[in-house]
Amino acid sequence: MGIPELLDTLVLDNCLITIDTMGCQTAIADKIIAKNADYLLAVKDNQSVLKAGIEATLSNRKPKPYQCPEIDFHQCEGSNRDRYEVRRCWTTQSLTQLENAEKWPSLKTIALVETERRHHGESVIERRYYISSDTLSALACSDSVRKHWPIENSLYWVLDIAFREDDCRVRSGNSAENLSRLRQFALNLLKQDKSTKMGLKNKRMKAAWSTDYLAQLIGIELPDL
Repeated sequence: MGIPELLDTLVLDNCLITIDTMGCQTAIADKIIAKNADYLLAVKDNQSVLKAGIEATLSNRKPKPYQCPEIDFHQCEGSNRDRYEVRRCWTTQSLTQLENAEKWPSLKTIALVETERRHHGESVIERRYYISSDTLSALACSDSVRKHWPIENSLYWVLDIAFREDDCRVRSGNSAENLSRLRQFALNLLKQDKSTKMGLKNKRMKAAWSTDYLAQLIGIELPDL
C-alpha cells in the first residue's frame, strides 16, 4: 500500500502528519490537506530546489527579533551514557526565497533541525530540512520531529534484526524499494499472528519451514492432497 492509499484509510482531522523524504511530494501534501490535516515533510536532495531555498532563507540562523525574515529558535540538550547530544531548531514563515513555493498546498513554515552528537571527544553534526502547512514555532517543530524518529528507527531496527535488511545489496532499478515494501508487508503479517509466542525472527523461519503456518499467516486454505 502506498502513502496516498494509506492516507485514504485514516481519519486525520486536525492531525499533524510527519513523513520522511519519501513522502515529500506535492500529491501527498495535497492529500493531507484534503483530509483536514497538516503536514511536516522532510526535505532532502529529492527536492533539491526546495532544499536550496530553505538553506538560503536560514543561512543566517542567529535568532534576532529585528531580523528579516524573523526566525524562531529552540535548543535542548541531553546525555545518554557517554554520548552528549544538542538539538537545535530554526523555523520561519518567510517563503520569499523558495522557488515555486505556491505549488506546495497551504505551505506556511520552513525549518532547519540540527543535531550535534559528541562521543569520545568527537563531534558529528547532522542537519535536516522540513516544510509544514502549520504555523510551527521552533519548539513545536523540534518536538514533532523528535516524536517521529523513534517510530522510524524502531521499524528499521526490527527489519534489520528479523530480515537482515541492512545486509541486502539489491540496488538496481526499483528492486530495493520493492523488497522494502515486501519486508514491511511480511513484518505486519508476523506481528498480527498471535498463535505462537515466538519472536519475529523465529516466526519468519517457521513460515519458511512450514507451509501450513505460511498459509495461516497470509489467510489462505491449502487444498487437500
